[in-house]
Amino acid sequence: ERPIELQEFFHSEDGSRMHFIQSQTHNGTHVEAAYKYSETAPNIADTPLETYMGEAVACNFTHKPGAAITPDDFRDAGVRTGDIALAWGSPDDKPHLTVETVDWLIETRIKALGMENITGHPPGDPDDVSTNYDAKILLAGIGLIDAPTGLDQIKKPRVFFIGLPVRMRQV
Repeated sequence: ERPIELQEFFHSEDGSRMHFIQSQTHNGTHVEAAYKYSETAPNIADTPLETYMGEAVACNFTHKPGAAITPDDFRDAGVRTGDIALAWGSPDDKPHLTVETVDWLIETRIKALGMENITGHPPGDPDDVSTNYDAKILLAGIGLIDAPTGLDQIKKPRVFFIGLPVRMRQV
């Protein structure tokens, strides 16, 4: 669903093959930047790469189908300042974040948040609430790793995570 156009051409001076690539920003590890919500905020190219690499906590919330994920849930998983929180829930009945949980993640100063099969708002809330959670997280300087897959394959409570985005800059 995210096409990449590749146009081949030959360099006029030496005849070497070159390629022009046209795409959208959702390539590489799908991450969001605060620029999405504010023109004065950092874009992906201005976001430090360290945001998307480092010590991460595996937060398995599959035992909370359809329920709210609370600050205590993240605390119990071992999330602390400077961590990347990698959280996943059940695909059949996704748990959700609350405003209090988002505020706690910001106050704790995690480095980044990646969520698989977790919604950013309670069931029945309009979609724009999810966008507000995203904006709140990003504008607080926390990286957002959007819809990673396979987090349930993590077998240790803490891992080293690397999820580098394609570094694109607005023009």
